[in-house]
Amino acid sequence: MIQTQTILLHSFSYPILKTDTLIEAKAYNELKNNWPKFSNFQTTSAGQVSRNNLELKKNNTNYNKIHPLFKNLYDEFNSTSFRDFLKSKMNLTIAKKEQGFIGDFDSSELVLHIAESKDGYENPWHVDTRGRIIQFLIYFGDETIEEGGELGIAKHKELESFLDYKQYPNKNNLEEIEYIQPKNNIGIFILSQNNSYHKGCSTKGLRRFIYAGYTNKSGHAWKTDGWTAGKNFSQRLKEEKSI
Repeated sequence: MIQTQTILLHSFSYPILKTDTLIEAKAYNELKNNWPKFSNFQTTSAGQVSRNNLELKKNNTNYNKIHPLFKNLYDEFNSTSFRDFLKSKMNLTIAKKEQGFIGDFDSSELVLHIAESKDGYENPWHVDTRGRIIQFLIYFGDETIEEGGELGIAKHKELESFLDYKQYPNKNNLEEIEYIQPKNNIGIFILSQNNSYHKGCSTKGLRRFIYAGYTNKSGHAWKTDGWTAGKNFSQRLKEEKSI
């Protein structure tokens, strides 16, 4: 189902893989046509505004209830062969030496959110929780998006140590910003090192996507020093817009 041969390194300041055709066309269209009705499942906002997530973990209630195509997709992402593929592209050995990686990717848990965001959705420039090792995003088209919905990625001005990068950046320190459009079947994989700044852009309309992460089972996956800002996304977004 996953077309690994199409997943290529995207030249950027931190490791990113990207493809415009992540899933085989027939399977992708079947996934779109069998998009779940969220009211039939346990959902969570994951602390975000105007976003609803149907969370899949191996053998949780949603996993056991979801259409088999989504279960198969989860299983393929969770397979040893796909994890080995990611390891062959994302150099975790270098990450240990240069970026403070202390996690265990092989035993990490895949948490996958089948997600919908609506009018008013936006999050600030940030780095994901420090338990995250690799995160990925799959877009399921822009037919119902009236405006926005892109993924923003940004290079941070180089700091002396990986410990100096914090949860939320000063916008003035961001450069070489790129915006990835929410087109059908685009997949983006990010090595979640301390400077992997990104944001979900303001959205008008309905955006359907999958956001997932391989998450360390115990403790942080990256060395940090005073990383957390003690503010949720809504608080930080308001602050960011006032700067």
